[in-house]
Amino acid sequence: MDAKQDLFKEELSHDEDKGTFATVTSELDAVAVLDVDSLAPHKYPEISTMRSIALVALVMTSSLMQVASGIGGSITIADIGADLRIPSGQLQWVASSGSLATACCLLLSGKICDMYGHKPVFSIGSAIGGAMFLGMGLAQNKIQLFIFRALAGVAYSGVTPAAIGLIGTTFAEGPIKSRAFAGLGAGAPVGTAVGLVLAGVTTQYTSAGWRTFFYICAGMSFTLSLANLFVAPGSCIPRTKYPRALRDLDWIGVVLSGGGIFCVLFPLGEGGTAPEGWKTPYIPATLASGFVLLGLFLMWEYYIEKKGTKPPLMKLSIWRRPMFPSLMAAVVCLGGSFGAAVVWMSLYWRSYEERPVIQATLRFLPLCVVGVFANIVGSFCVAYVSGQVLLLIAAAATGIAALLFATCPAGLIYWAMQFPACCVLVWGADFMFLTCMLFISSTSKPDEQGQGGSIFSAVNQIAGVLVLALTTIVSDRVAEKESAKLGVDIIASKTASSAIPKPALLKGYQGAFYMVVGFCVLGGLVVGIMLRKMGNVGKKKAVSTVESTSASA
Repeated sequence: MDAKQDLFKEELSHDEDKGTFATVTSELDAVAVLDVDSLAPHKYPEISTMRSIALVALVMTSSLMQVASGIGGSITIADIGADLRIPSGQLQWVASSGSLATACCLLLSGKICDMYGHKPVFSIGSAIGGAMFLGMGLAQNKIQLFIFRALAGVAYSGVTPAAIGLIGTTFAEGPIKSRAFAGLGAGAPVGTAVGLVLAGVTTQYTSAGWRTFFYICAGMSFTLSLANLFVAPGSCIPRTKYPRALRDLDWIGVVLSGGGIFCVLFPLGEGGTAPEGWKTPYIPATLASGFVLLGLFLMWEYYIEKKGTKPPLMKLSIWRRPMFPSLMAAVVCLGGSFGAAVVWMSLYWRSYEERPVIQATLRFLPLCVVGVFANIVGSFCVAYVSGQVLLLIAAAATGIAALLFATCPAGLIYWAMQFPACCVLVWGADFMFLTCMLFISSTSKPDEQGQGGSIFSAVNQIAGVLVLALTTIVSDRVAEKESAKLGVDIIASKTASSAIPKPALLKGYQGAFYMVVGFCVLGGLVVGIMLRKMGNVGKKKAVSTVESTSASA
């Protein structure tokens, strides 16, 4: 690093502008501080067993909170729409506005976590999220609701990488870290059950209806914010060791990445309900703009990382680490498949079988119960089974579950094929999450834990929207074709499910499930071919390859 500074100073020795020299020199000093700190071995804090358990419970509850609020919001969409008079074509924004905002801000939030500390960002994000949930409960019109939902998504975009960073910087590689990440992953299935049951009960049996659910979410968020101050190690005051951190933050990268992700996800979610469907002019135009912005973002990140004057929003060097790009490709296939499968299972029960909300909720419960068990098993397996094998199991589990629904005959009882599908499906999501988190944490520096977690979360979010959009296109086309055979011409994206002939609706859903199977096969091929050298990601002797490389250098 000294040689690099001397080289730059020599190049600037002929520059008569002393102000420029001082500015660049100070920037180099800032980068030098960053590099020297990254060379030092990370010292994990010494905390008691009880405090470790409390920390795992804290991050698990944060995951539970995010999943429950999303699932609960989806379940209560019809009641919210009726109360606030939201047109049916705009109801999707009750749920999607939050996830869209989260995806757009994940990279920025992950960077802020690494700069200012995971503990303060966790508390601040949870507190702001609680205020936004309270605002949702008090909303008097759709505009207020959408704004508060989006701001809640922004707030929780910081909580997710902060929770990952807390585990990554508190526990050393080994069984404890594996079980901590398993606890974080267990929050998803438990949150699904809590969200479904709590939203259904409060909406039906309380005087405030759906608003009660968001009041409870607000209370839980405030509790998380307060508990974190006492449970998580480290200072609760935001501090940074980098001079002029906010000024030198990669704001151009923030705009390019956020705008690019928005322009990609928005048309993917909106294409089916647009006035002319996917042929609506602004849909392909916005999608193309998104890819252009993301391309410019990657070029900009490469430029500033190579120049070395300020830390980039996302280090492209992370993507050059062994197996990382292949792992993210697997996440696109497997993570997106799980999210799409859950959506189509819900539609199968609610729209095709016309089950009441409470019956559909009960059918999801095996997925939640088995999910907790899968995380416990996974936390022990990661030390003895290679990450490649665990990801292959994840691909097989998700694919088998989708195949069971795709081949399920009409009128067959729940216990014959749907119940086994629910029990198998969750193994895919849990094994994928645990394996990816341990791999990313063990190959990231202490000041990259939040960034690594945010990249994984952003890829997973984009994958969910992408796979759901593609399976929706397949389902609509199959339903239209089958309806035409029955003498009924429809435009599936514009026709209510109740108006589509049942045989055609079933064929459309089966087409979507077969598409999910295809993504699982593709994900399995990526894992089988590209991740052969992954090894056991949960072994105690596994040391960060980044730190090892830096130390040897």
